Amino acid sequence: MDKRIANILSEMGADDARLLRTFLEEIFELRDSGDNTDQLRKKLEDTASKIRKIEAKALARIEERKANPICSFCGKKAHEIEKMFKKTHFLNICSDCIKAFHAELGNK
Repeated sequence: MDKRIANILSEMGADDARLLRTFLEEIFELRDSGDNTDQLRKKLEDTASKIRKIEAKALARIEERKANPICSFCGKKAHEIEKMFKKTHFLNICSDCIKAFHAELGNK
């Protein structure tokens, strides 16, 4: 899968995913019902417009996370902790969590 698409899907909320699934189901129902081409074209255009809006929201979330990373484990923001270790815009761990994990490992 294209990396950009994977990133967008990872940032898509559950409501947006349900909405997208509903759009696609409606399109396939129209196609399978044999409705006229104009109806199907209109539905496709409407769906494409809504998908662009969903994509824009997901891309905005990606940019927000790049600018203001949060810890994937505790949810603290970068300015709230000593150090943030960033793997990607959506996979990060803060120094507080590393210390806590280290302490927990030492107790076992």
